[in-house]
Amino acid sequence: MLSRLTAPATSRLSGSDAQSKSAKGVTELLAELAEVRVQKAELEKREAAIVTAARARLVQERQALEGLKKKVAECGIEVNDDWAASSESAEPHKLAVTAK
Repeated sequence: MLSRLTAPATSRLSGSDAQSKSAKGVTELLAELAEVRVQKAELEKREAAIVTAARARLVQERQALEGLKKKVAECGIEVNDDWAASSESAEPHKLAVTAK
């Protein structure tokens, strides 16, 4: 019974895990390589889908921003392109927004 308990520790100490990986045959290594390549292809597909979704969302948000800018302009408020930078550093009553 003691040998069964000490066997995992003994195998770790002797490095049998490293030996078992290097002891794999060409067929096993090629199968493992094929599996890794399948996983890689799946990850690349997921990456492409995420990039496409992010670009689509960016286009939507840009369009929404342009719509808001038009509504603000219709209210007689002019917003400069650099308003965000100046509004962060300016006091609230000194924003880069001017009424027409």
